[in-house]
Amino acid sequence: MELDNLYKKILECRKCPRLINTRKNPVMPRGILENTEVMFVGMNPGKVENNTGIAFTGKSGKLLNTIIDTLRIENYFITNVCRCWNGDNSPNTDAEINNCIPYLKVEISHFLNNGKNRHIIICLGKQADLGLEKVLKLKMETFKYHILDKNTIVGSIQHPAFILRNPGSFRKNLEFVRYLLQLI
Repeated sequence: MELDNLYKKILECRKCPRLINTRKNPVMPRGILENTEVMFVGMNPGKVENNTGIAFTGKSGKLLNTIIDTLRIENYFITNVCRCWNGDNSPNTDAEINNCIPYLKVEISHFLNNGKNRHIIICLGKQADLGLEKVLKLKMETFKYHILDKNTIVGSIQHPAFILRNPGSFRKNLEFVRYLLQLI
């Protein structure tokens, strides 16, 4: 499936009754999927992202940008498992996650087949771990990683919102991302 068609389907989606009532804008990823080696995956958008329609544009996004800028990651892609704000940032239901998983599968397929020689997928928090587990059939844990093949690594850090509430954890998360970037 072409990405333009995928994003059109996301904009038109009405599968989750609760989310239709809380969302203003289904949230689109940011970055260029075809020209990147690093993909960040969050769980669901927040209130700011609901207004902008773009992933990680609020306070958590600013912190994620700090990680990206500090490590000089030039080409990256940021997406979410679920595309709609749920109104209170609570965990999404299994049904909501399952309704959005096909969108993430297409993005990951494009990412892994974009012609780059290395691919690093970084989950942002435990909820994103659960979503990615459904796609890649891996058991994800914070500060752990899987080598899928000689060119592909999947790892997990704490969610930027957690890091904002616990600033002492910033360095550990930053260093883990740096470590993942150096593995391949």
